[in-house]
Amino acid sequence: MRVVIRIRPPTALDEPSEEVLQFQDQTISLRDPTYASGQSDGIAANDPMRQFIFDEVLNPQATQQDVFEHVGLAICKDVLCGYNGTIMAYGQTGAGKTYTLSNQIKPDQGLIPRAVSHLFNEIDADKEYEYTILCSYMQIYQENIYDLLGKETRTALALRESPGTGVFVEDLTEYVVRSPREVMDLLTKVASS
Repeated sequence: MRVVIRIRPPTALDEPSEEVLQFQDQTISLRDPTYASGQSDGIAANDPMRQFIFDEVLNPQATQQDVFEHVGLAICKDVLCGYNGTIMAYGQTGAGKTYTLSNQIKPDQGLIPRAVSHLFNEIDADKEYEYTILCSYMQIYQENIYDLLGKETRTALALRESPGTGVFVEDLTEYVVRSPREVMDLLTKVASS
């Protein structure tokens, strides 16, 4: 497992008057803006800077292609070798999760469209094996799992484990898909509901 942080560019609405976030290599430093005024009750009462270290930090200039190359490509390679792969986005509303994962507008396609294209290109080029691709789409919200492709998207699903199957989400809808377009159609269905 790797933890990669993407820092989106600030917008006019959230640009602070002074720099509170600094990043270098794998480290993000967060400065408490109230420290100098003596009113700090936030990060640390006696230290204005707090450092966090991750496997990788993608700066605000990182493109969608950069995100795919640093995050999605290795997972695609593992999936083609028979391993399960998961990309999980976490963050507050407006942090850029949907844009980073699902954006379908070229040239800024998100991780999912890029990964799907890459997987189908690799599968089409592989004449030695036959593949069946299943597509499901779920959301974890407030510790509940929701099936975004199912008929009932507001019912929480259960996480189960079985000796033969391993860990799975019970009753999660799966579609057999044969092309990137079929996957994107499913994503569009989710986005419009």
